Amino acid sequence: METMGQAGYPATGGGLWTGSEEDVVFLCTRCATKFGSARQPTCCPCCGATGKPRDFPTYETSRIALQNDHFRVTLGMDAGIQGKIVLTPGVQALMEEHGAEILLTLSQYSSFSEDNDPWGARDFGIMTVGKPGDDHKLYWKIDLFDLAYEYGSEAPSDTRQTRRLLTLLLPSEY
Repeated sequence: METMGQAGYPATGGGLWTGSEEDVVFLCTRCATKFGSARQPTCCPCCGATGKPRDFPTYETSRIALQNDHFRVTLGMDAGIQGKIVLTPGVQALMEEHGAEILLTLSQYSSFSEDNDPWGARDFGIMTVGKPGDDHKLYWKIDLFDLAYEYGSEAPSDTRQTRRLLTLLLPSEY
């Protein structure tokens, strides 16, 4: 079983870390090397790259990030990564005029940074739609649930046990 992360580090999607410190596998985003570490690394033992947690996510978090990207890019229309997309009332009100732009902007989103994606899970974004001067800022967030959408998934990177819920909302609805 792959592990979520170690005690003291956030568990993406509500997953529980069930291994020991020796079980934690991290991934260097620069050279794609997988390596074990008892603590969150700041340096890759292979290429020497240095960075923050998003530069060395757990292997499971990197898998979740790829799954989140696929779910968002396909707008949830791939049966291999199941979930729902929910629009808040404020976003629903914008759909008639901006619906196609909202969905296109969401599916093409790639502006991940240390500020909006500190752990590298690619589960949150801020986007703008509309014309300058008449534009609308929207947030999107992906949460990982069990099959019944009642609790956080106990195996967040296992698409057979996890359902995604992507919520589009206005900042005022946060």
